[in-house]
Amino acid sequence: MISIIIPMYNSESTIIRCLDAIINQNYDGRYEIIVVNDGSTDNSLSIVNNYNKAGRVTILTKENGGPASARNFGLMHCHPDSKWVTFIDSDDYVEPSFLSQLTSLDGDLKMCMPFPKYGEWKDRIAKDDDIIQFKNLSSSKEFASIFKCGTMCPFWNKLFSLDIIHNNNLSIPDIRLLEDADFVFRYIQYCDTVSWKNSHIYNYIHRPGSETSKIGEDMLVNYIRLHKDMTEWFASELAIEIDEFVYPQYISMLRRFIVNNDLVTPKKYIQDKWIRKSLTNHKTVSAGESAFRTLMKYGFFKTAKKLFIKA
Repeated sequence: MISIIIPMYNSESTIIRCLDAIINQNYDGRYEIIVVNDGSTDNSLSIVNNYNKAGRVTILTKENGGPASARNFGLMHCHPDSKWVTFIDSDDYVEPSFLSQLTSLDGDLKMCMPFPKYGEWKDRIAKDDDIIQFKNLSSSKEFASIFKCGTMCPFWNKLFSLDIIHNNNLSIPDIRLLEDADFVFRYIQYCDTVSWKNSHIYNYIHRPGSETSKIGEDMLVNYIRLHKDMTEWFASELAIEIDEFVYPQYISMLRRFIVNNDLVTPKKYIQDKWIRKSLTNHKTVSAGESAFRTLMKYGFFKTAKKLFIKA
């Protein structure tokens, strides 16, 4: 049995599309749908109540606490027979074969490609619908490399084992932006095998103004901590793979501070040894990127903004 947890906050315009896609799965096995209403102030809850005439959906309501607390609340209410769990955002929707394709995979973590095409990694390592199985995770360069393509970080392209979650007291950390990557990294430390299918069966919809659109110093701190923890867990010869994974995150966040005319935070963190390690080891692909990285590395933020950053 599979538990599908949907954290919902002010999703009146998208929740029906999300639920329709889940109910219309071509999967023959048992699954439950758990909607966690995280203190919505719009009509989301009444819409779901009206939709749920057949009783297919378990509706839970709690005070607003953010997506991490909503997902953890859902984990506490999974059916006792459930062996797997997946998380679907209320803005998003899945393809009809989402569950059947994921359950066809072997391993302790089962996942699909989260985007139709994501950088060069997808084209280099796999063709459409190829299946790759990873073992000896902490020493696998191929496995470490998939963090760079974005497929490892999200909650929502995966099936997680509830036994692994419960037996190891895993929960989703209440931190901004990075709660998914942090949880997934903690989870894989208890996995023997991870399977990945190069199939686009989850449709991610970015909503302006959502958590992923905001920036704060705590995000940099969280990435530095994750960078350090991952470097220590993976084999030493894979450190550069981890540096490459966090590099675009560091650059993106530093850029956003500069766009917001905050030069104090970049000046404070550009000297951090983990950020400098990433900037030093990243292989630039163009003269413009190399120039921008050099300006950032040496603290010429105003020049970088003038030449490369558009507000």
